[in-house]
Amino acid sequence: MSVIGHLRMIPSAAWPLGVGLLVNSAILFGNVGVDLAGAVPISREKLGKTDLRPKDNVRIWSLFYKTAASYIVPGIISTTSLHLLAAYLTPSRRVRNFALTAALVSLSIIPHTLLFILPTNKILLGLDKKAELRPAEEKDVGYYIGRWSALHKGRYVQYVTSWTAGLGALMGVVGRW
Repeated sequence: MSVIGHLRMIPSAAWPLGVGLLVNSAILFGNVGVDLAGAVPISREKLGKTDLRPKDNVRIWSLFYKTAASYIVPGIISTTSLHLLAAYLTPSRRVRNFALTAALVSLSIIPHTLLFILPTNKILLGLDKKAELRPAEEKDVGYYIGRWSALHKGRYVQYVTSWTAGLGALMGVVGRW
């Protein structure tokens, strides 16, 4: 049988599930890597002493945040859309439930972020815009970066749940549940 013939045997829902899982994996495991050895642990001196000024730390956080947001938000929208498409394409009720769970939990990251994390983001971005920080603001930088880190880690429940449900849906399609 030709390669095209083999590709035609793959259930249609497997394609968006596979791509959705790939995108979701990049978001989940990228966040794990960043939390272990990225800008936030460096600025919080979790990896060693840096001697950075609070203004430098808030600048590092701001650069990290702006860059990460530029791919996390489209990634969440993509994985949500792909899992919804898979739910539509599959005839299996079980796979549909897994795919819908992955989509809805992934999508829930956006309102969670807007409600719980955005206020801290705004404070840190405001501190970054200032040319110089007052002594009281310098003390606040460490607190707010730590707060952001703790709030961000709260999203792991959503990241892991969405990833696991997406994997379950893909396994269901491939295993023909």
